[in-house]
Amino acid sequence: MNIINTPSSIFIPWAIVKGFLDDVTVKKIQFFKTNVPTSIFEFTNKEQVEEKFGGTAKNITNYW
Repeated sequence: MNIINTPSSIFIPWAIVKGFLDDVTVKKIQFFKTNVPTSIFEFTNKEQVEEKFGGTAKNITNYW
């Protein structure tokens, strides 16, 4: 799971929660403070990520 634009307030609860999780699971969850994380493309194709996040997929404007 890649979480983009993570607020700083999430890191204290995350430090508590990850203590209860397996190390393999913790490694699968990544937090990014930036809007365009470059390391996200190690595991994700650019076609699956919206343009506003550095990918090539169209930006979603209508969510419902």
